[in-house]
Amino acid sequence: MRQNLESRTMGNRLASFVIVAVILVSVTVLDYLALPQLDMSIAYFIPILFAAWRLGRLGSMSVAMVAEIQAILDQLRSVPQQSFYVAAANTVVRLLVFVFVAEVTVRLVNSNIRVRQTLDELRNSNERLLYAYERLEEDIQAAGIVQSEVLEIAIPKVTSCDIGVCLKYAREVGGDFADVGVIGDKVYACVADVSGKGVPAALFTTLLKHLLLEGHAQGQHTEEVIAMMSQSLTRVLPAEYFVTLIYAEFDPNTGILEYVNAGHPPGLIYRTRTAELVYANANMPLLAYWHGDIPIIPIKLAFDFEDVLMLYTDGTVESKRQDGSRLGSKFIENSLIEYAGLSAQDIASKICERVLESTIETGRDDVTILCLKNTGTL
Repeated sequence: MRQNLESRTMGNRLASFVIVAVILVSVTVLDYLALPQLDMSIAYFIPILFAAWRLGRLGSMSVAMVAEIQAILDQLRSVPQQSFYVAAANTVVRLLVFVFVAEVTVRLVNSNIRVRQTLDELRNSNERLLYAYERLEEDIQAAGIVQSEVLEIAIPKVTSCDIGVCLKYAREVGGDFADVGVIGDKVYACVADVSGKGVPAALFTTLLKHLLLEGHAQGQHTEEVIAMMSQSLTRVLPAEYFVTLIYAEFDPNTGILEYVNAGHPPGLIYRTRTAELVYANANMPLLAYWHGDIPIIPIKLAFDFEDVLMLYTDGTVESKRQDGSRLGSKFIENSLIEYAGLSAQDIASKICERVLESTIETGRDDVTILCLKNTGTL
């Protein structure tokens, strides 16, 4: 194949050389026949330009030299009375013009070639980028399917506690995590947020799920679960990542709710009887930044009949409106107060829907809302 290409290139150059020679001879004959009545020297630009286009700098310069020889002879025939110096000056000027035109043409041709090569390279790069983007989209979609299956929330049916969850990722995958279930006689609820977006954050949410299940399988409760999760994340979490988390356990037999907040937005407890909001504020460092010498002390408080606990991620309050302003915590607090009389799932769904309606897609982060409502005893 390479030999065929070289043979084709050699054939093209030979054909170009023949065409240049024919044009040069034709112009020379016409110039000879036209003198002295008509000066045809300008026609020599035709073979010079063609040679510059097809044969390059060396070919065009050679044609320019040959054309100048003919021009000298023409000058001697047409104006023999001119002095030697005038003829020499005319010869130099004409030769410089021929060479200049040849050089400009060669550079234009080379520039055009480089432009075409650059366009071809850009086209090839664009095709490769498009292919890579399509592959990436497929991988992200696959990751989203895996994440949704791994993190699927199976809401338990508990007569003493109504449970509702709403989770909306801003992309196919996200860094929000939520889980709820029963461990012993208690109902647990956990909401976490891994810094960043995309597949890396999604990978760590699946790790959180595994760690939480492992802790519960070992019979661990609030402070033990949080300590184990933090220690495990310390070993694997890159320095540029962090995890915020709020974990709560509700005991329907005693009506006591206990929680640990590791740098997460405060949970909200709405007391229906008094129409009061209580904040479950952070009481320990971010996960993976906790040290074992600092005790984890869960906060315990009463969780009375028809009280509502709402846990959420920062995307719920930091997503942006059309004017660029953030929703803010008051938006969520007022929404909880307004919908507190509904079922836990309706509360979560309606607040989530309101967040999406009040924000623009480009300014939206992952939104997660988890609600527990005390509906009686076990």
